[in-house]
Amino acid sequence: MAFKVTKEQSAQIKALVQKLVDQATAVEATQATANETIAAALATVVVEVERYNEVLGEARELVEDIATDFRGQFDDKSEKWQEGEKGQEVNEFIEQYEHTSFDDLDVPEIEEIAIDIEPVAEALEELPEEI
Repeated sequence: MAFKVTKEQSAQIKALVQKLVDQATAVEATQATANETIAAALATVVVEVERYNEVLGEARELVEDIATDFRGQFDDKSEKWQEGEKGQEVNEFIEQYEHTSFDDLDVPEIEEIAIDIEPVAEALEELPEEI
């Protein structure tokens, strides 16, 4: 008894092979477009994060300047005043400025979309049609 793929089945296989090839091409093209879009969007994000970090640096510098100024004024006061109730309140106030820190934003690395398309069309096409 012979096992043989019918002409109709063979035509269906060929049609599916072509559909798979066409769809794989579409997936690859869409993937490339998506990666280009992601790269462009990420570049915009990087610019805005850099701008944000510049402003953050200004804020950090201002807070440090205020803390330094206040600490200098505090240190100019008498030891008795510094150790008194008002001095301790002021010291706690100044420490809030001294212990405030603002970390720069980091842009996370984003990998490209990389879809691994298995060679299904080739495997399907290489199946034997008879034995």
